[in-house]
Amino acid sequence: MIYLAGPFFDLAQRWLVEEALERLQALGAPVFSPLHEVGMGRPAQETATADLEGLDRCAAVLALLDGADPGTLFEVGYARAHGKPVVVLAERVEDLHLTMLAGSGCAVVRDLTSALYRTVWAAME
Repeated sequence: MIYLAGPFFDLAQRWLVEEALERLQALGAPVFSPLHEVGMGRPAQETATADLEGLDRCAAVLALLDGADPGTLFEVGYARAHGKPVVVLAERVEDLHLTMLAGSGCAVVRDLTSALYRTVWAAME
């Protein structure tokens, strides 16, 4: 299963999450999406617990970086600390802001198609 990490606080962010979810599923990958599985508006502890349980069940993470969303960055760190492969989509992120991600073994890519395929492959290994 793939964990789909990324912010979903505005229309553009939600569109990207929806697009990534549909494309991963079209590739045959089961996906845990916090937006769809957990939703918004729950108490913080309940949300965090559900998200972490989802991360624990997943084989790989696709992180959609849109700025420096704290939740997404936390999910990436948690996944790496647990030895899970992480693919980071960083279309508009400067290299100097990717040091910890690249340095901790995340695969950093600049386009959605590459991110999708690399994540599916990582989940199959």
